[in-house]
Amino acid sequence: MKMSEKLDEINNKVTRIKNHQDELAKHDVYKLDFWLPMLRDITLCVILITLSYLIVLEFRDVKQQLQNIDEHQAQLIEEIEIIKEIELDKKSNEYVLAHDLLFNQTHIKEEEIASLLNQIFACSKKYEIDPLLLYSVLWNESRLRNDVTHKTTYVKKLQKNVTAIGMGGVVWDFWGDEIIKNTSLTSKNDLYIKEKNIEATAFILNRVYSKPILKDAKNRTESALGRYYGKINVNYITKVVSKMIYLEQLREV
Repeated sequence: MKMSEKLDEINNKVTRIKNHQDELAKHDVYKLDFWLPMLRDITLCVILITLSYLIVLEFRDVKQQLQNIDEHQAQLIEEIEIIKEIELDKKSNEYVLAHDLLFNQTHIKEEEIASLLNQIFACSKKYEIDPLLLYSVLWNESRLRNDVTHKTTYVKKLQKNVTAIGMGGVVWDFWGDEIIKNTSLTSKNDLYIKEKNIEATAFILNRVYSKPILKDAKNRTESALGRYYGKINVNYITKVVSKMIYLEQLREV
């Protein structure tokens, strides 16, 4: 092949390649102007999806806040219903104790208040004890918790260490026999049932109230509390009596 023919062939190939490139350039897919609108649309979609996700998260947060408000409102309604169920005026013992339980003893669940009050008043009536005194002793001994752990103390009359039990701090070693004879309790284990513990406490208060006034006591209430505690203890008596005074003052709230 002659040199001139070879050059013509090369030129033809270059021309074909150039023509092919020109032909491709005519198609939009290879132009930047073709891609820009598409990229814009994709970006917009990503932004909208992100905003939608953030809105969903915010909605969930608002929904949770509304749920919390509804729960709080339901709790307030329940507390109001508890007082309504008791059907009392503000000067009654029931109202006074319900008020203290609802607003001062917040560790006690609302659904437990009605049954707790019913037991306190039932036992107060059965054993002829002032319900405010019974409540104040239970409050002072345990803050009305039946799962409280009391300190072990030495009882001289029994000549041994004993541990009080439950809401009323009942000393079974000292009162056990009388409790079995005169109450619905049948064993020491019954003291771990709050209703039974309240009954045992009311029974003991009835017993100590009926005994002669101790010489170091100013009145029958102090004497009864001294006997309940095991001796005249000014600090113990003051706490119980102060609680009773506070409850009496709630009648005027």
